[in-house]
Amino acid sequence: MNSYFKSVFYFLLFIYTHQPIFCQGQSNSLGLINASSAEDVEELHLDQEVTLEELLDYALRRNFTIYSAQQRVMEQSGLVLEVKSGQMPKLSIQSRYTEQDDALDMNIYLPGDWTVSLQLSQPLFAGGRLLAQIRSQELIVEAFRYACATEIASTIQTVTKEFYAVLQAEENIEVELENIALLQEQLISVTSLFDNGVVSKFDVLQAKVSLANAKPQLITAENSLRLALAQLKRSIGFRHDIDADGFHPKAKFIGPAELETLDYVSSSLLDLAYQQRPEIKEQEMYLASNKEGLKAAKSRRWPTLGLSGGYHFRRSYEAQDDSFENIVDGWTLGLTSSWNIWDGRETAGQITQAKARVRQSEIQIEIVKQNIEVEVQTALSEIESATELLNATEKTTELAIEALRLADERYAVGRATYLDNLQARLALTQARNNKVRAKYRYLSAGADLDRAIAANLIEFF
Repeated sequence: MNSYFKSVFYFLLFIYTHQPIFCQGQSNSLGLINASSAEDVEELHLDQEVTLEELLDYALRRNFTIYSAQQRVMEQSGLVLEVKSGQMPKLSIQSRYTEQDDALDMNIYLPGDWTVSLQLSQPLFAGGRLLAQIRSQELIVEAFRYACATEIASTIQTVTKEFYAVLQAEENIEVELENIALLQEQLISVTSLFDNGVVSKFDVLQAKVSLANAKPQLITAENSLRLALAQLKRSIGFRHDIDADGFHPKAKFIGPAELETLDYVSSSLLDLAYQQRPEIKEQEMYLASNKEGLKAAKSRRWPTLGLSGGYHFRRSYEAQDDSFENIVDGWTLGLTSSWNIWDGRETAGQITQAKARVRQSEIQIEIVKQNIEVEVQTALSEIESATELLNATEKTTELAIEALRLADERYAVGRATYLDNLQARLALTQARNNKVRAKYRYLSAGADLDRAIAANLIEFF
């Protein structure tokens, strides 16, 4: 029997020194959005037609802000496991081995004195504090999930607007190229008239100067395209070390086939925003969590009760020759209780803090709603303004085209000066640029409105 207990002791001691009992961490892994190697990346090739939907899908897999928000959710999920451990039983091994110098002669321990204990503890009652803390942390996890949804909605809005900025820059380049082509044709026409003695050399010089002055506008438009592409790459999570050959300014961006203007009702959109915006739901989760925190604070007024027990092994003090002979073992079982009769008003202070946090959450919900109302109204105002500009620039462009045609005819027969003709061309270029700006201002305002009512989340998922 003594050899049996000796084997048990060595076995428990080995487990205790090499592996903690019931303390294994749970592994929770989240699939990485951001690919770490080129093989994991679906590249955007030079000859690929890139649509907004493809860019949004790419961004949701690769955007670092979204990935960071998801990791914060995982962090809070780990805290749920930590809080839940408070109501779970705890099992541990405790051991002690002591040798004593003969010169001490203190008779505290015999030579080779040792004990091994297997301890178990289980909370039975804590006034509801443990359950309230668990529910509070679970609600915080939900709040972080809604915060992650907010990051997704913001990313969709940003990528959409930057995609439209790229399209706008491309159309601005087309307008400037058309302007240069018209000025080149004008130079050829003026040169021909000069050769026939119809106009003076001054008109030819003016035509050359006008053509030269148009080229800086083209350079500016091309630079705007490069900047828009750089911002778009950042928003979708583009990495040069992985995607160096995958994304290029010459990729073909496909915008909306037709631009449709819609009528919106402010009151219905505001109600929809209150129902769908993740920011409101996030704050509601914080409010519910703080209410659970208030319950946990009030529970400190109650006593706590716990169960404790164990099984113990120790050396026999009757054995003088071998400290592992005649092992003494046995079990213990008991209840532990604690009740703070007077804690210097610590509990009262914690309850006051918890009540204040609940009120702060209620106030924060109202603040968020006010901000959302302003966002919806701003987006609607921008859409209304952009719609009016769009209609105005449509008519202006048609008139500018007709004015240029008449100016060309009058100049060809000598009834108008070159400055009249040049003014008509500049007016057409300005009208076309205004039309492009109005078009993408409207699309950008639509993206803002989708963000304001969280429609971009519903449409994309």
